[in-house]
Amino acid sequence: MNYIHNQDDFATEPVRGLPARLPEGEFVLWQGAPQWRSFAKTVFHTRFILVCVTAVAVTRAALSLAQSTPLGTALGEGLVVLLFGAIGVGILCLLAYAVERTTIYTITNKRVVMRVGVAIQKTFNIPFQVIDGAALKLHGTPVRKAGQAQRQAQKQAAGTLSLTLKPNTSIAYLMLWPHVRPWKMTHTQPSFRGINKAGDVSMLLRDAFRAYAEVEASRQPNLAAHLGLKTSKSNNVSVAAETEKPSDALKRPIRDPHAVAKAPLMFAASLAVLTVIFVGAHQWAKFHSDNDAATLASGITPVFTQDIVIETAEDDAITIRDSATGDTVTVLPPGSEGLLRGALRGLGYTRAMSNTDAGTPYRFERYEGDGLYLADPMTGRSIRLNSFGPVETGALATVLAIGL
Repeated sequence: MNYIHNQDDFATEPVRGLPARLPEGEFVLWQGAPQWRSFAKTVFHTRFILVCVTAVAVTRAALSLAQSTPLGTALGEGLVVLLFGAIGVGILCLLAYAVERTTIYTITNKRVVMRVGVAIQKTFNIPFQVIDGAALKLHGTPVRKAGQAQRQAQKQAAGTLSLTLKPNTSIAYLMLWPHVRPWKMTHTQPSFRGINKAGDVSMLLRDAFRAYAEVEASRQPNLAAHLGLKTSKSNNVSVAAETEKPSDALKRPIRDPHAVAKAPLMFAASLAVLTVIFVGAHQWAKFHSDNDAATLASGITPVFTQDIVIETAEDDAITIRDSATGDTVTVLPPGSEGLLRGALRGLGYTRAMSNTDAGTPYRFERYEGDGLYLADPMTGRSIRLNSFGPVETGALATVLAIGL
């Protein structure tokens, strides 16, 4: 299959996924790319986001119902939250698909090559000589006590294969993200994220590394210690690096010049979490405060009531009239009295959502010591107009003086 096209962004690649032709004696053992479904689930955490969005939508609908909002309106508010959440998850899935289409992981008999980047392509060459180990994480529930068939099926599952580099080797975490092991910022671990048949790929990498180490150790005996192997007198490789204790040099902490400081990131994350908690607590308290005020008002007989009708002219002027006498209570000129207009618009929207007769009069209700309310007898909603603050002039000042 020809992977080189004149219109392709990667037309300059002499070998697919590689920046140059491999030297003599080196050949490709495996090439692959992230599976976008697995990548979206494990890197962008789309399942967790969907659970959070669903919880927020249910909470929003429950709070609306607790505020005596009609069932249809409450469900609509919850569905809006779900809709925006679904759009966000869809964008993340598209990004994961773009990562799948533009990423190529390569294993040769001497190195690992990673061509990554959706907008800006970068290629990372990682020779076996700087690899200190590897870790495999399969996506899904681990099978500890299972038969041969289950273990074989698990090896075919998607997973993440992470490489541990020698202490004197570093790659900038942000340059390689998201193709890194999460939170390993002090010493970056390049990773094959969301690859299919991760178990088979890990065994292929292990065998390739061991074969490379045997050949290099036979050529250069002093290289065996550098590669983490111990050899017999005949230079035959007998035990792999993971069985050896680290030397004193490896025990000393080595500072990665490209490491991302954890403290500022943790501080920023904590600040974001505290902001969300603070805003949520404030909104919760405000909701209960408004709800308690409405409950208090509904349990007390108003000292003054006046039924009103709302008339909107073509120039956007709004006239409030007494429904019994037809007298003008006040007029809202075009483009003015935004607070009062917003209150009227909110009550009208609730009526439209609940299919209530739009011609039914609204009502001004004044309660002793609690101010003036604009109420809708049909939907049960009411807005405390005194909450808008002191107003000395204008239509709102005229309205606030009603019933005094």
